[in-house]
Amino acid sequence: MNPLDLTELTPLMELSSGRPEIVVGLIDGPIVRNHPNFSGGGIFVKFLEI
Repeated sequence: MNPLDLTELTPLMELSSGRPEIVVGLIDGPIVRNHPNFSGGGIFVKFLEI
């Protein structure tokens, strides 16, 4: 399976390949959301059911 299909990003990637100043990361484990390294940025959480 294509990873873009798993994350439901295929339709978005068909519209645009993005801009280099925008960074998107996929984290597949637990994180400490209030860690200082994550301050100032938005974190969007999407749970996948496989």
